[in-house]
Amino acid sequence: MTEITPGVQHPTRFLDRPGGRIAYDVAGEGPLVVCVPGMGDPAAEAAFVADRLGGRVVMVPGAGHYPHAEYPEIVNPAILDFLRGEAGHA
Repeated sequence: MTEITPGVQHPTRFLDRPGGRIAYDVAGEGPLVVCVPGMGDPAAEAAFVADRLGGRVVMVPGAGHYPHAEYPEIVNPAILDFLRGEAGHA
């Protein structure tokens, strides 16, 4: 596993799409977790990113800045599924 050193800058990468760009940073190796803010059409943005980066989307309707605390019944199983899937790839 790659260690992440605090204070070390990681290059920002971009996904270009009609109407703008999505910026993301990669720190380390392994699976990528992307949080998409609720601007524009978050479902479309999340699907676009997941398709390009080989991920899956978990939408939490009505969630604010703390979806893990507001909707643990949705978020926790998704996180556990993600971790279980990655444990098989270690």
